[in-house]
Amino acid sequence: MNPSKIAQELQKKFPRLSIKTNEILAPYTTFKIGGPVEIFITTESSNQLKNLLVFIKTSYPRLPITILGNASNLLIADSGLKGLVIKNNSQNIKILSLNLKTDQLSPKKTISNRRTELDPEKYLDFSSLNYDESTKPQVLVEIESGAPLPYALAYLFKNKITGLQWFAGIPGTFGGATWYNIHGGTYHLSDFIKEVTTLNLKTGKEELFQAKDLDFSYDYSVFQKKPHLVILSTTLSLYRGDTEKARITAQKWINQKAKCQPLPSAGSVFQNLDSVLVKKHGFKNPSVGWIIDQLLNLKGKTIGGAQISPLHANFIVNQKNATAKDVLSLIELIKKEFKKRWNIDLKLEIKILGNI
Repeated sequence: MNPSKIAQELQKKFPRLSIKTNEILAPYTTFKIGGPVEIFITTESSNQLKNLLVFIKTSYPRLPITILGNASNLLIADSGLKGLVIKNNSQNIKILSLNLKTDQLSPKKTISNRRTELDPEKYLDFSSLNYDESTKPQVLVEIESGAPLPYALAYLFKNKITGLQWFAGIPGTFGGATWYNIHGGTYHLSDFIKEVTTLNLKTGKEELFQAKDLDFSYDYSVFQKKPHLVILSTTLSLYRGDTEKARITAQKWINQKAKCQPLPSAGSVFQNLDSVLVKKHGFKNPSVGWIIDQLLNLKGKTIGGAQISPLHANFIVNQKNATAKDVLSLIELIKKEFKKRWNIDLKLEIKILGNI
């Protein structure tokens, strides 16, 4: 496989697309870490993404493909990635229907939120911001997978639609947010998802999935087991709620996060513990960050240019030109200590790409 030749052929087939070779990936991630990829293509709509993927799977079936949104929870190897990276910038938003009744919507699966803090002054205060909108008129909205959450939130507020204020301050896109089933405050995105439109890379056809069939749980959706399904858009059930109250709540949430969620990073490194482990070991709460800080005393620990953040110990920051290897060394240190002290195998919340 000759990447340069493939890039030239793709440029001829798709002259309107931006196609580059040996593009450094670090600037496209919130960690600001990552080496080059052989071919880098930017798509601006779901149709562009779909047409490109169908063509590649037909013409270059062995070409590795990675799709990036805002890469806000990725650690990419310093050596980079083989094959093709597609930067998905599709961000169209459609308001589909208004004033739906609750019985017109799919029932939601309740997920343990694992979201409590012993020190709300220092970390996040969930209870002070939480409120219920379930009695408000409901609205169906379809959001393309490349739409950044901050952009979507602003668009929805402008159109007097609420519900996603709990996810303010998260820099990811809706494709990644759906794939991970992100959490914000005491909510998961699946609390609002009705259905998801995908492209099946095996058949080249679009497929529609109802929320109840996507096996949503904490930081999980069925898409993580089925990489041949590429998310094109997510349809959500939102509210005709109090837009001003939602704006204020979103800003307060952002302000809280700013004091304890540092950049450049990839967000929380590890998943919080489930209730079984919390009870078994007598932890005061499920927060891995609190345990790293208060019980392991590793907050501030530095390896190379990477540091366990002094603001929140479940964050690793790129302090000064950190390499992926620096970050991975800190991850392995924390995992080793949890295994040694409590025989706990921590689960990563971030995703690692490439060979580190």
